Order: sequence, then structure tokens, then C-alpha cells
Amino acid sequence: MKRAAFYYRAAVVEAGTEGIYRIWADMITNCISDCTVNVETDVFFDANVSGLTNMTERKGFNQLLKQLDAEKYDVVITNNFCRLSRNMNIFMDMLSEIFSRGCEIRFIEEGVGFNNMEQFIRYMYLMR
Repeated sequence: MKRAAFYYRAAVVEAGTEGIYRIWADMITNCISDCTVNVETDVFFDANVSGLTNMTERKGFNQLLKQLDAEKYDVVITNNFCRLSRNMNIFMDMLSEIFSRGCEIRFIEEGVGFNNMEQFIRYMYLMR
């Protein structure tokens, strides 16, 4: 069984709504039979990050990277491409950070997962 972390980027989150993302993560990850996710500890998210042009202010993502460095997870799960980032440069940097740690990423809405940048680029080429 693979150990999974859930990451979500929210444009705006009001105080006290973190629990909504944990419930949502729980519903999504229950559909993934080959992974285990503890929604109390394995959910990482960044709120109010619209317009950021670097990753240093994404505290949730940086916490996730620290956990990946500690080899706590095998898979990062997120809802869709834009929940990772809407800025293509940052999106590619985030993918690169995940892949460099030997981790897989899965996008639920798109129904795809990637183990490396080559797979992702091939997918994007075929989808054009």
C-alpha cells in the first residue's frame, strides 16, 4: 500500500474552513484503493496564495516537501492541475520538486498520474 499525501491550493480560505478541505480530501482519497491517507496529518494546503510568483510563500507545499525528504510519502494527490498552481512556471517547478524526491503525483479530475517529468511532458504533448 502506498503512503499518500493530499495537497490543495485554495485561492481564498476564510478562518475555520481548514476542516472542509480535510473532509474533501477524505472523500477523494477513499476512491483510491492503493493508497492510505490520514486526513488528520497527511493533508497539506495553501490558502490565499493567488498571484504569488514563487514557492517560498507556499507554507503547506514546503511542509509537504520536508515530509517527502523524510520519505514519509510515495504519492502526492491533488484534485486537478490548477489546484497545484495556475502559473505554469511554478507548476513545473513544483512537479520537479516532487519528482526529484522520487515521488509520484496524481491528479484526480484528469484521471492521470506521473512518476517523472518525461511522462508529464509526453502527456501534455499528446493532449495538445
